[in-house]
Amino acid sequence: MKRAGKLLHLEDAFAAGYTGKGITAAILDTGIGATPYLTAERIRVFRDFVNLRHHPYDDAGHGTHVAGILAGNGTVAGSSFRGIAPECDLVILKGLNGKGDGELSGALAALKWVLEQRKRYDIRVLNLSFGATENDKIKYRHLIEMVERVWESGVCVVAAAGNRGPEKGTITVPGSSSRIITIGAAESGKLQYWYSGRGPTAEQVMKPDLVAPAAGIFSLKPLRREFMGTYAAGKERRNFFTVKSGTSMATPMAAGAACLLLQKEPELSPDEVKNRMWQSCVDLGLPPEQQGHGMLDLRLLLQL
Repeated sequence: MKRAGKLLHLEDAFAAGYTGKGITAAILDTGIGATPYLTAERIRVFRDFVNLRHHPYDDAGHGTHVAGILAGNGTVAGSSFRGIAPECDLVILKGLNGKGDGELSGALAALKWVLEQRKRYDIRVLNLSFGATENDKIKYRHLIEMVERVWESGVCVVAAAGNRGPEKGTITVPGSSSRIITIGAAESGKLQYWYSGRGPTAEQVMKPDLVAPAAGIFSLKPLRREFMGTYAAGKERRNFFTVKSGTSMATPMAAGAACLLLQKEPELSPDEVKNRMWQSCVDLGLPPEQQGHGMLDLRLLLQL
């Protein structure tokens, strides 16, 4: 996250006082496991649409990693690890199983829950770090329709472009929706972004909307599947982290950025957030089907 934060100018956002405080983000993923970097008081609610359990857990680790990128607080044993929005609140929705897969019915139920409960929990951002192939779009049209209903209700939906690149037309569902914000992968040096899904979509919509760092991202892993609160600061910090790559990792960076922007300007609609992100990207000199509008830049987004 240090490297990614440097590329996004995250410390400039923190220095200006933007940490996501007062904003609630929902994450629809594999759940959340025990980690000292996401304490229980920041999780406003946990709902399990897979096994119908009542207490937070993560039997895959993917959701915990995504949550760390979006919202890790970096307060243990003097660690400098922090996510993009380290003071936002979280709503954790488990819609994917222990293999990182999920039934369409579970995802639809979770999205329906967001529609029904968004005002109660003041959900402003929804992170979707998963996707299905666009070849299955007829099957998944209800998923896209539901995601767009969530967007229209006032929740800023941020979804992954998928990892089926580098061929064109490989954006996954629901990232292929023309309404929501779709995030591709960008990197520099030896860590490349060849796998990132690319547009256009079947409807000839140019995607992704923008890109963010995605390769070799250092973030949280669950120390136990069950969420047990905090751990002693004396534990070896390396045991708290793991490294993953993919557009799943780029997506919570943009979702966290939306939290920072909404902290600054809470009246913004999802369409206005999307437009501001478009306008504040840095052109990487790549084709639009690869980079969209360019790389996320927090200094430009927050007008620092």
